[in-house]
Amino acid sequence: MNHKITGIILTASVALATLDAAAGARFKARGVTPTASGGYSAFSAGGIHGPNGGYGGRAGYTTHAKDGSTIHDSGASWKGAYGQGNSSGSFTSDGQGNASGSRNTRYTTNSGASYEGNSSMNHSNGSTSVTHNSSCYDINGNLVSCPQR
Repeated sequence: MNHKITGIILTASVALATLDAAAGARFKARGVTPTASGGYSAFSAGGIHGPNGGYGGRAGYTTHAKDGSTIHDSGASWKGAYGQGNSSGSFTSDGQGNASGSRNTRYTTNSGASYEGNSSMNHSNGSTSVTHNSSCYDINGNLVSCPQR
């Protein structure tokens, strides 16, 4: 995850920590600005803090250049009644039809069992490849089979 997203998520986390949880506080922010090269940069962020201690936050940052190339980074984190997790991802496109992206996700239950997953895609010269890897761990940290739906 790049430093801009890390900064946005850190700012969002601080904002959430200061919100009145009893009121079920939430916030949203977004903006767009032109770049010197004729493109634009945009960001958005949002979060919520519930009355029972749960929270969630997300942020994304996109830069689109005049030549059609795009870079996007995003991330999220959450905590709820059953556990907590985070996810981050990125996407790039060269404006010529080639693109790649990835996302990494981690979730840990309150008992300590966890899931880690990562997905990636690459589209280049008309050919696309997609991969996904996941691992699950029991409460002792031992690798176990992930549940199937």
